Amino acid sequence: LTDLDPRDGPTEELDQGGSPPGRPHNLVALNNLSIDLQNQRRYAEAESLAGRASRLGRGVAFFLNTIAAQVAQGRLVEAEETAERYRAGAPTSPYPYGLQSLLARVRRDFGAAESLVRESRRRQGESRFIRSITTRSFAGLAEQQGKLAEAKRHLQELLSQHAAENAARDYLAVASEFARLAATHDRDSTK
Repeated sequence: LTDLDPRDGPTEELDQGGSPPGRPHNLVALNNLSIDLQNQRRYAEAESLAGRASRLGRGVAFFLNTIAAQVAQGRLVEAEETAERYRAGAPTSPYPYGLQSLLARVRRDFGAAESLVRESRRRQGESRFIRSITTRSFAGLAEQQGKLAEAKRHLQELLSQHAAENAARDYLAVASEFARLAATHDRDSTK
């Protein structure tokens, strides 16, 4: 909690827990409050909390939620700067590629988004987690471009992988994603 990054500029005096006096010092609480505020469409407040968490801690979720709030406000330049701040602070992490890919998807630059996902997989592809996340990213990119059969194929591959690994929790998460994809688009095709 006290691993402040001096590149983030001046900071307030911190209490023993590593937080400004009178403010929540639990970074997870800051992040969770940010998510609640985003769900209420209170994006500026959400950005403030997630941004504070991203300056006090190094977890990718803090940066992702800051970026989500910035994008929701149409502040893409700031979102790019936040993603760059994460990349600079975590140069060996695979997550900067995912953050940049999400921003490319927001800009509807699907080629760049796909290249970034492929680079993440190339660098960290032996990781089961990265394989899973990049496959889901490929499915999301395909869906966003209207390539529904391709999106379903990616999710089906991931379901097969999780079944073979007896990864029930991951299997259920992907199965629900597959069901949402089918239900959403099958409903659209019957209108």
